[in-house]
Amino acid sequence: MALYVVFTDLDGTLLDQNYSFLKAKDALEVLRKIGALLVPISSKSYMETVTWSSRIGSIEVFSYEGGFGIGVKKSSQFLDPLKNVVKDYGYIPNEIETNVLFELDRDKVDKKIKGFFYRFDLCPKSISSMSIHE
Repeated sequence: MALYVVFTDLDGTLLDQNYSFLKAKDALEVLRKIGALLVPISSKSYMETVTWSSRIGSIEVFSYEGGFGIGVKKSSQFLDPLKNVVKDYGYIPNEIETNVLFELDRDKVDKKIKGFFYRFDLCPKSISSMSIHE
């Protein structure tokens, strides 16, 4: 049996301008019926991505923070195969809630990269104090 994988962004793709996925419900149902793996790829934080994945349902694998992290449900059949692949790319496993997260080691990545990581590396106060060159 063939495995179909559909990668999608959230904002403006799966979610419309009102942050609704109602227009995509029929397509999502077709994907569920054929057993396709839907993988949201987002620049959203871990918390935002996991929240939307939960609302949409049937999401086993997702990427967040622009690829800094990959989340996989602990019950997913894709967990073990992904464990073997992502370690070669510098991702470090971490368990949180019902997911296993594979995240890039931020200490080994260029310090110029900053983001809204689920550990809240950037908060509104730190952002407001940054210069335009940071």
